[in-house]
Amino acid sequence: TWLAWAAWAALALGVIAVIYMHRQMRRSRRLSAEQSRPHVGMFMEPHAADWHVIELVVRNFGQTAAYDIHFDFATPLTVPAYENATNGYANVVELKLPHELTTLAPGQEWRTVWDSALDRAELGDSIESRFSGTVTYYERPADARRWTLSRSVRRPLQTQVVLDWETLPPVQRIELMTNHDLAKREKQKLELLRGLL
Repeated sequence: TWLAWAAWAALALGVIAVIYMHRQMRRSRRLSAEQSRPHVGMFMEPHAADWHVIELVVRNFGQTAAYDIHFDFATPLTVPAYENATNGYANVVELKLPHELTTLAPGQEWRTVWDSALDRAELGDSIESRFSGTVTYYERPADARRWTLSRSVRRPLQTQVVLDWETLPPVQRIELMTNHDLAKREKQKLELLRGLL
């Protein structure tokens, strides 16, 4: 009897070990797939040279390429049409974004100039400042086929995006000048006066 009970206990322990190993392998496979997939994000970033110029950036932070990247916003991103401004008033128009980005390699980014934080601060509440949307992309191109037992699987991946002008650093900056800078400025003023006289 004890031998039979020991055999049943060993069998039960073996079944539990197999189930545990299967769950661990499935979890490890899912984690590996999550780490190796593309991760595309969209954010706002000040331009490297002109701190008040804000760029819109789409970057792939993942380890594999992202394909067929689409943007979908509840309200379209807006920008003043400065080139058509009359009497200091500019019409607010939709920011022109590409319909689709075909591919973003790992670490690759797409960027465009969105607006100037100084000019946008002058407009105040007359222009929308918060935009919520979704970036949709795929982990392989549309023509690539991966067959499972029943059908081809190409699931969309999504990133929720909130672009908010209020979260940017303040648009006013303090310029610190040394005595050398002040003397240089005074010298330029004197040369201008000398030229006029």
